[in-house]
Amino acid sequence: MEGISNFLEFFTLEGLFKKIFQVDMFGTITDLLSDNLFSPASNFGPILNLINTLFDMIRPVAVMLLFVYFMVSLVDRVASETFTWEQLWRLFCMLLATKLLIDHGLTLIENLYGIGLSLTNSFSGLRAPGSDFAITDQQITELLDQIKSQMGWLPIRFLMEILLWVMLLIPALISWLMKLSVSVIVYSRIIEVYLRAVFMPAAISDVFHGGLQSTGGRYIKSFFAVCLQGPMIIIISIIYSQLSVILTQSYGQSGDFFAFYTILMAIQASAIMLMFKSLSLTKEVLGAG
Repeated sequence: MEGISNFLEFFTLEGLFKKIFQVDMFGTITDLLSDNLFSPASNFGPILNLINTLFDMIRPVAVMLLFVYFMVSLVDRVASETFTWEQLWRLFCMLLATKLLIDHGLTLIENLYGIGLSLTNSFSGLRAPGSDFAITDQQITELLDQIKSQMGWLPIRFLMEILLWVMLLIPALISWLMKLSVSVIVYSRIIEVYLRAVFMPAAISDVFHGGLQSTGGRYIKSFFAVCLQGPMIIIISIIYSQLSVILTQSYGQSGDFFAFYTILMAIQASAIMLMFKSLSLTKEVLGAG
């Protein structure tokens, strides 16, 4: 019965406003992004065993690629007219360093992910339960009363409420779409983190040749960018929530419902697009684009 009641509440004006302003994106984001994907105690612990097995299967291939790249680079250096023994010594040192990096790739992955997880938890703490980021039921009632009084030119109250319901339906559906989009983005990020972790050894096998400018170096940056996508999504959600509150307060002073309606949809659509763009933003920050 409670499920039916919640479903029917959506079709009321109060229900639409709650859907617009009280959509709990933070619950979905915080619960999923605050979970340590590389901890056996996490909700994804069973998947971690599979990832470790796949990582161990890829590692011999990575070592083979490492020595192939090393031999090609060695032949190229020795055949060069500017060859020096210092270059040879440096090449062997980089070979050893890369081999150690491949053998301890999971440690690198866990540390990079831990940085992103720490930032996610820190940013999530900016919105404490009961803070002014949420709009209360009383504020929703006051806002509805102001809107109805402004639309007093309609002669019939029933028609007025129908018009209001139609006008509020679109932003309410956008709010629902936003919550769905957040879930899609977060679960896609989880899958991408695991995929990049599995192939990390093969990707970094040429780090010794070009450092962070090599293919392996860019791969490490891209993996770190995925780790930082969580904090980026949290920041977008916080800004969206704050803008929604500011918009409501501004409408309470101006009383211009149509301006309020237009800006609200613009804020919601912008938040959705930025969430989908969050990975490219973090890649741009790290120069991994």
